[in-house]
Amino acid sequence: MSILDKSNFAHADLAKVNFGMLPDLLGHSRDVNSVAFSPDGKTVVSGSDDKKIKMWSVETGQEIKTLVGHSSTVTSVAFSPDGKTVVSGSEDGDIKL
Repeated sequence: MSILDKSNFAHADLAKVNFGMLPDLLGHSRDVNSVAFSPDGKTVVSGSDDKKIKMWSVETGQEIKTLVGHSSTVTSVAFSPDGKTVVSGSEDGDIKL
Protein backbone atom coordinates (compact mmCIF):
# COMPACT_ATOMS: atom_id res chain seq x y z
CA MET A 1 0.00 0.00 0.00
CA SER A 2 1.33 3.42 -0.94
CA ILE A 3 0.08 6.42 0.97
CA LEU A 4 1.18 10.01 0.50
CA ASP A 5 -0.83 12.46 2.56
CA LYS A 6 -0.28 15.81 4.29
CA SER A 7 1.47 14.21 7.24
CA ASN A 8 4.22 12.45 5.31
CA PHE A 9 4.48 14.42 2.05
CA ALA A 10 7.36 16.48 3.41
CA HIS A 11 9.28 13.24 3.98
CA ALA A 12 8.72 11.81 0.47
CA ASP A 13 11.78 11.34 -1.70
CA LEU A 14 10.65 13.66 -4.49
CA ALA A 15 13.47 12.44 -6.73
CA LYS A 16 11.56 9.15 -6.94
CA VAL A 17 8.12 10.68 -7.61
CA ASN A 18 7.28 10.77 -11.32
CA PHE A 19 5.03 13.83 -11.45
CA GLY A 20 3.59 14.32 -14.91
CA MET A 21 4.01 10.67 -15.92
CA LEU A 22 0.36 9.87 -15.13
CA PRO A 23 -2.82 11.75 -16.04
CA ASP A 24 -4.11 14.48 -13.73
CA LEU A 25 -7.04 13.32 -11.62
CA LEU A 26 -9.55 16.16 -11.62
CA GLY A 27 -12.90 16.12 -9.86
CA HIS A 28 -12.78 17.17 -6.22
CA SER A 29 -14.28 20.58 -5.54
CA ARG A 30 -12.08 21.31 -2.51
CA ASP A 31 -8.58 20.48 -1.23
CA VAL A 32 -7.45 16.83 -1.37
CA ASN A 33 -6.07 15.60 1.96
CA SER A 34 -5.09 12.01 1.28
CA VAL A 35 -4.45 9.66 -1.65
CA ALA A 36 -3.52 5.97 -1.84
CA PHE A 37 -2.69 3.49 -4.59
CA SER A 38 -4.38 0.10 -4.65
CA PRO A 39 -2.02 -2.84 -4.07
CA ASP A 40 -2.05 -3.67 -7.79
CA GLY A 41 -1.28 -0.04 -8.71
CA LYS A 42 -4.26 0.26 -11.07
CA THR A 43 -6.51 2.43 -8.90
CA VAL A 44 -6.06 5.56 -6.79
CA VAL A 45 -8.42 6.60 -4.02
CA SER A 46 -8.59 10.20 -2.75
CA GLY A 47 -10.26 11.97 0.18
CA SER A 48 -11.10 15.65 0.23
CA ASP A 49 -12.45 18.64 2.13
CA ASP A 50 -15.54 18.24 -0.13
CA LYS A 51 -16.51 15.27 2.14
CA LYS A 52 -16.13 12.84 -0.77
CA ILE A 53 -13.96 9.87 -1.58
CA LYS A 54 -13.17 9.28 -5.24
CA MET A 55 -11.71 6.27 -6.98
CA TRP A 56 -9.70 6.74 -10.17
CA SER A 57 -8.19 4.63 -12.94
CA VAL A 58 -4.43 5.22 -12.95
CA GLU A 59 -4.18 4.26 -16.62
CA THR A 60 -6.88 6.58 -17.98
CA GLY A 61 -7.32 9.18 -15.22
CA GLN A 62 -11.06 8.60 -15.37
CA GLU A 63 -13.13 8.71 -12.21
CA ILE A 64 -14.46 5.23 -11.41
CA LYS A 65 -16.70 6.01 -8.46
CA THR A 66 -17.58 8.69 -5.90
CA LEU A 67 -18.32 7.57 -2.35
CA VAL A 68 -20.31 9.82 -0.03
CA GLY A 69 -21.33 9.48 3.58
CA HIS A 70 -18.99 11.58 5.70
CA SER A 71 -20.46 14.76 7.13
CA SER A 72 -17.10 16.55 7.33
CA THR A 73 -13.65 16.69 5.71
CA VAL A 74 -12.16 13.32 4.71
CA THR A 75 -8.68 13.31 6.22
CA SER A 76 -7.37 9.85 5.34
CA VAL A 77 -7.96 7.00 2.90
CA ALA A 78 -6.32 3.61 2.43
CA PHE A 79 -6.81 0.28 0.67
CA SER A 80 -6.89 -3.04 2.48
CA PRO A 81 -3.91 -5.29 1.64
CA ASP A 82 -6.05 -7.34 -0.77
CA GLY A 83 -7.33 -4.16 -2.49
CA LYS A 84 -10.98 -5.09 -2.04
CA THR A 85 -11.85 -2.56 0.66
CA VAL A 86 -11.26 1.17 1.08
CA VAL A 87 -11.21 2.70 4.54
CA SER A 88 -11.60 6.42 5.26
CA GLY A 89 -11.31 8.68 8.27
CA SER A 90 -12.97 12.04 8.68
CA GLU A 91 -13.16 15.07 10.94
CA ASP A 92 -16.71 13.91 11.68
CA GLY A 93 -15.10 11.29 13.93
CA ASP A 94 -16.19 8.33 11.78
CA ILE A 95 -14.17 5.62 10.09
CA LYS A 96 -15.99 4.12 7.12
CA LEU A 97 -15.33 0.94 5.14
